[in-house]
Amino acid sequence: MKLTQIAATAVLLPFLLSCVTPERRAYAYGERSQALINLGRFDEAIADATKAIELEPGNSYAHYTRGFAHSRLNRPQEAIADLSVSLQLFPTFPAAHKTRAESYMRLNRRDDALADYDAAIRINDVVLRLKPDAGALTERGFIHLEKGDLDKAFADADAAIRADPKSIRARGVRAQVHVRRKTYDQALQEYNSILELDPKQSSAFIGRGTVYFNLREYARALADFDATLALDRRNPYAFCLRSFAKVKLGMLTAATPDIEAAEAIMPGLCRSLLPDANGIGPIL
Repeated sequence: MKLTQIAATAVLLPFLLSCVTPERRAYAYGERSQALINLGRFDEAIADATKAIELEPGNSYAHYTRGFAHSRLNRPQEAIADLSVSLQLFPTFPAAHKTRAESYMRLNRRDDALADYDAAIRINDVVLRLKPDAGALTERGFIHLEKGDLDKAFADADAAIRADPKSIRARGVRAQVHVRRKTYDQALQEYNSILELDPKQSSAFIGRGTVYFNLREYARALADFDATLALDRRNPYAFCLRSFAKVKLGMLTAATPDIEAAEAIMPGLCRSLLPDANGIGPIL
C-alpha cells in the first residue's frame, strides 16, 4: 500500500467507523491494521486487527493480518494460532500458508512448514494459476536440503531461479546441493553468479571458500574467508574456517587468534567443524 493510500485510509477511518454494521466497522479496522503493518507498526496493527475480529469473528483477513504482525514480532506461537484460524475460514489463501510456514520454521517444525509450503505452491499453481512463486519454492527447497533430499531441493531451487533469475537465496540452495554432491565446479559457478548479483554477499564468500578448501586451494579459501570477515566481523564460522586455511598454509601462529575469536563468540564451534579426509562439511 502506498503512503497516499495509507493517508487516505487514516482520513476516512472516522467515517468508516461510523457505519452502522459491525462488518463495515471491522473492514475499517482491518484496512488500518494493514496500513500500520506497511508502516512497521506491528503492535498497533495487532490492536486494530483484534478490534476487527471482535466485531466480526469470521473475518479471515483480520486473523491473517494479526498473525502476520505477530510473525514479524517473532511470536511464532501467536502467529500460528491466528493463521490457523484464517486458513480454517479461507483454506486457499497462499500467503497465510507461507507466513505460517515461516513461523513453524522458527519452532524447528520442519514437516509442518513443508506441508504449508506444499499447500501454498499447489494453490498458487493449480487453483489460482499464477506465475510460480519463487520465494515459496526456494524455502521449500531449503527444507528439502536440510532433510537431505537433494533431488527435491535442486528441483525447487531450479524452478525458483527460472521464475526469478536474480534470486540469491535460491542460487544458494542450488550451490549447497552441489557442495553435498561434491560437484564442486558447479558449486563454484553458482557462488560466482551470486557474487556477480551481490558482491557483498558474505554467505557466498564463505560457501565458495569452503569449496576452495575442499579442492585444496587453500590460498583462495583464505582470501574468501578474509572477504567474509570484512563484511561480517563476528562470523564465528569464518574465523574457524580461516584458522583451518592458515594451518594448511603453514601459518600456525596466525591461526590461533582466529580460533580464540570464534571461541569467544560460539564456544566449541571450531572443534565441531574440524576437517576430515574429505575436507570441510557443508555449512548452511
